[in-house]
Amino acid sequence: MKTYATKEMVHEIEMTEPQVAMLVTLLKADIVASSWNECDYSDTDHMGYLKDRAEVFQMLKGLPQ
Repeated sequence: MKTYATKEMVHEIEMTEPQVAMLVTLLKADIVASSWNECDYSDTDHMGYLKDRAEVFQMLKGLPQ
């Protein structure tokens, strides 16, 4: 089980390898779909979402699938 610390709190989750693979697939699809639109770099909330999504994707793609 991996533990990840954020500024606010720590969460622990347990996932099977197929669940990790499914989440990686979903994140990849979201990344591709969001690339179809122009990005509003002045929208700091959206930029925060993109950063968080990238960090989660980076953590997950390193796990066995």
